[in-house]
Amino acid sequence: MVGPSAGAALKVAIELGSRPVNAGKTIVCIIASHGIRYISHPMWAPLKKEAAAALPSPPNTSKDIELMQWRSEDAPAAVRAS
Repeated sequence: MVGPSAGAALKVAIELGSRPVNAGKTIVCIIASHGIRYISHPMWAPLKKEAAAALPSPPNTSKDIELMQWRSEDAPAAVRAS
């Protein structure tokens, strides 16, 4: 997942690479960002809600408690069946 500016850079790199003058040449596009900050946008709310219902809660990663935080039998039946 990337942000809009990274997507724009990739689009330009593809357009440059498709020009006849660049045939046989290597086009490099550096994607130096990620789109993690965009998932808070309301557009993603339905998908986040679906994922939250489908997946078990992740274990607590605190180092002050036992290593095993949840058991597979505690997962919802739909997750265990897959």
